[in-house]
Amino acid sequence: MQIQQYPAVPLHAANIQSDPKALIDLPIVSGLVGMKRSKLYDLINPESPNHDHEFPKPIKLGPLTRWVRGEVDAWIASQIAKRDAALSAERESRGTHQAEGVPAAPQPPRRGRGRPRKHPRPVVGV
Repeated sequence: MQIQQYPAVPLHAANIQSDPKALIDLPIVSGLVGMKRSKLYDLINPESPNHDHEFPKPIKLGPLTRWVRGEVDAWIASQIAKRDAALSAERESRGTHQAEGVPAAPQPPRRGRGRPRKHPRPVVGV
């Protein structure tokens, strides 16, 4: 009887990176998106105030819940595109003066943090 050799990495793990139709489980989705389980299910729940109708819907396989890798990647790409669009809109709202080399208006001085001092600091060296 011949013993079959198995690869060191499970076959499904090797194909997850390259196959956009691969079904991935919650820990992998959580790692890709950077959110915990409860937040992911909050995005899926239509009755939640944090519901995101663009987040990919899971596929139920009996007791298992899986997501399509390509849909999760597309959602991540759309979030990046939204961020980039917001940044470019913010830059445009500032005006083109900064891009032309005209100095921006001076910013007001920053306020100190914490509790105010009872006595001002003495001026040394005047």
